[in-house]
Amino acid sequence: MAAFDGKLIALVLLFFLLGTSNTIVTKVIFTLQGTGADGNPELFRKPAFGNWDMFFGMILVLIPYVLQQRSRRAHQSKLDVPLVGSASTSSQSTASMRKQVMLIAVPAIFDVLGTGLSLVGIILIPASVWQMLRGPEIIFAALLTVFVLRRKLFRFHYLGVCLAFAGICCVSYSTLANGGTTGAGFSSTVVAFGVGITILSQLVQACQIIAEEKLLIDLDMEPLLVVGVEGMWGLCIMTFIVYPILWVAPGMDHGHLEDPIDTIALIQSSSVIMFFVVMDFLSCAVYNVLGQRITKEMSGMMRVMLEATRTLFVWLFNLAWHYFVDPTSMFGEAWTTWSYLAALGFILLIVGQMTYGEVLKWPGFKYPSLQMEYASPLLCSPKRGVIGFASPH
Repeated sequence: MAAFDGKLIALVLLFFLLGTSNTIVTKVIFTLQGTGADGNPELFRKPAFGNWDMFFGMILVLIPYVLQQRSRRAHQSKLDVPLVGSASTSSQSTASMRKQVMLIAVPAIFDVLGTGLSLVGIILIPASVWQMLRGPEIIFAALLTVFVLRRKLFRFHYLGVCLAFAGICCVSYSTLANGGTTGAGFSSTVVAFGVGITILSQLVQACQIIAEEKLLIDLDMEPLLVVGVEGMWGLCIMTFIVYPILWVAPGMDHGHLEDPIDTIALIQSSSVIMFFVVMDFLSCAVYNVLGQRITKEMSGMMRVMLEATRTLFVWLFNLAWHYFVDPTSMFGEAWTTWSYLAALGFILLIVGQMTYGEVLKWPGFKYPSLQMEYASPLLCSPKRGVIGFASPH
């Protein structure tokens, strides 16, 4: 792990602040009110647009990728003498790029579905609980690693998964038991649906992580290229497939499952909504770049620890908002008897993640050396704070 110099400390702080604000901004957007296309006030509950906005932010990552490639080519041209047959080499490079772009469509499809489901979940449950319930990804990713990638996990990996599962059960039960009193004001049945759909989203996003691991590790693709092109695919899928389906399908949003015309009207009617929408896609773009940098400069385990700490701060922020800003706000969260169980679940999630990532080592367990080749689910998808895990090699 790299030494903590001034630049790395600044990188960690910026990553942590952006990660925390990313979850908070996402939740805040869905609690804002504007004027809809029919002239009536309504809440900005547009999960499909939240997904579209995220993918738009991911496309911005292609800017540093293009600059990086130009810098590499300029440096290479100073060192190498132009070779005969360079046109053929360029043609092969173009064909290779086309193949990479097509392959990235696979995790993009998982991303569209997984992130869309998770954004529905964050509307229905408190942001802190939503953040905690993203922990099941470790379980699904571990299972997929074993049964799909056919890769070996050690006993301490399974211990970490079991601890994380126990934490998820605690958080889920406390949320369901406390459903009628959450700041969102939904019934217990609706909150249960929010918990279930958030956990389901983690299964889909675990599939996305496994697909990205194949691209980044097995095919050695550039991380910035994967994130940026995934955003491009996601934006196209949302614009030309998902939104038309949401428009023709009957629902509660002015007769549609989600009305993009009403979405535009809401954004135009409120400078506050417009501000947070811009903040959302910018933070997604920068957060992706910082996430890749953290993994490269330090380790994936540092990412895991930062993600876990971020969950705690989201919870503290929600509590502070309820008690010191606005106790009636849907964004705040009150402390109840069931919050103790949620806190226990949070601790178990953290310990499980640290155990899985070898940050916390237990006596009696065999730990592989750095030279041994084994693969655990890859930490490769910052997105909206998705927690993955890094391969140690």
